Formats: sequence, C-alpha cells, structure tokens
Amino acid sequence: MLLAAAALIALPLLPDRSFDPWGAVNLQLVGRLTVTVLFINAAGYLALRLFGTRVGLPLTGLLGGFVSSTATIASLGRVARKTPAAELAATAGAVLSSVATVLSLVAVLAVTNGDLLARLWPALAAAGGVAVSYAAMFLRRAVAAPRSDQLAIGRAFNLRHALLVAGAMTVVLAVSGWWASAFGSIGAVTSVAAAGLADVHAAAASVAALLHDGRLSTNVAQIGLVAAFATNTLSKLTAGFLVGGRRYALRIAPGLLIMLVVFAAIAWPR
Repeated sequence: MLLAAAALIALPLLPDRSFDPWGAVNLQLVGRLTVTVLFINAAGYLALRLFGTRVGLPLTGLLGGFVSSTATIASLGRVARKTPAAELAATAGAVLSSVATVLSLVAVLAVTNGDLLARLWPALAAAGGVAVSYAAMFLRRAVAAPRSDQLAIGRAFNLRHALLVAGAMTVVLAVSGWWASAFGSIGAVTSVAAAGLADVHAAAASVAALLHDGRLSTNVAQIGLVAAFATNTLSKLTAGFLVGGRRYALRIAPGLLIMLVVFAAIAWPR
C-alpha cells in the first residue's frame, strides 16, 4: 500500500520542472528515485522472507547491498573480526554487496536518464561480472560458512532510508548545479565525486539530471560517474579497514579495485 501510494498518488503530483535558482533540482526526478529505493527495499525484504538468513553471509551481503553497500561491508567486517571462521563467507558477502550497487545504479539511471544508461551498461555489466567472479572464489573456499543471523529481516520498507537518499540527492543536485554554474564542468565533476563518498546513487542521479538539463556534455557526465565510482570504492575500503581490520580489508580490496579499473576503462569517454 505504501509503495502503491507513493508511485500512483504522490509521484504524479510532483512537478516535473526545476525550482532552484540553478535549474538543477527536479522534484519529479527525486520522487522517482525515492520510489525506486522503496521498490528495492521491498525486493530485498521478500527475498529474505522467502529464503531466510540461514543461507549464509553471502546472501546477507547481496541483499544488504541494495540498502547500503558501505554499511553492509562494515557490518560483515564486524562479523569477520569476531568470528574468524566466517571471514571467507563474509568476504564473499562484502564483494557481492557491490553487485547490488551495480544493479541499483542501473535502476537509478533507468529512471533518470536512459541514454546515459545505454552508454554505460557495458561498463556496469563488466564491473558486476568481476564482483560475482571474485566472490565465487571465496564461496568455493568457504565450505563451512556459518549461518547468518547478523541481519534482522525488519520491515518491508525502510522509508527513512528512502527519504535520506532522496534528501541527499536533492542536496547533491543543488550543490552540483551551483558548482556547475560557478565553475563549469570541473566544478560539477568535483561535487559529484565528493557525493560518491556517501552515496553513488545520488551522484549518478545528479549527473543524469545535469546531463538532461544540458549543463554537462555526455563525456563529462561519464567522467563524473567514474569519479563517483572511485570515491565510493574508497569509502567502502575505508569502512572495511576501520571495522573489519587489515586482513579483511586486504581480502576485499582486490575485488573492489578490479571492479573500479574495469568500470573506468570501459566507461571513460573516447
């Protein structure tokens, strides 16, 4: 009912135009992203209800990544530090959370700028493939992976998270619009890269909106997303090191860094 009300009642009422001085914040765009986040939360909730948490830490990582890959990596790092026997499975789950990041990026771009998604889907597919392959190596080794009871199923919708993402995106859109107006393309790319430290989805939506409004060229938009992907990877590695420790961080680092290199190599404009 909440999802239906948001998609069928609230969303059509939002104006499809910019209202800020820089013409960057579009409430219809923000609303579509909020509904998308709610849908992703619901999908993860249904998967947990159907399969349970007993299938292990890898599924926990994949599903948790739809909410926040950085937070999931930190949570699994805590498990790996407290339970060394679960370290391999926790590593697999941490890398799989980045698969969820890629899928979420596809969803965000699909509702904000389909043309940009058409350009970037090979890079996103390749990055996701790297994450799955790297995680599979640890899954094969984690023959005695413990059952995961670290992630409570909770509620179907995390409205607070959806609103926080929408709020963050609104702020990023406004700041990016101001920077783009004041400093041109360099300013926009810098602000998007900074936004990637906290949430790569908000950064992607900001790039898509600026591209749609003609404030960025397609090439600069692609560079901005590569920058956001890079800073988000740095954020994940930092969280893994601070919570899970050096050993855990070194295990997940190759997978995340290879993802970044592959994504950047394919997505970089030519």
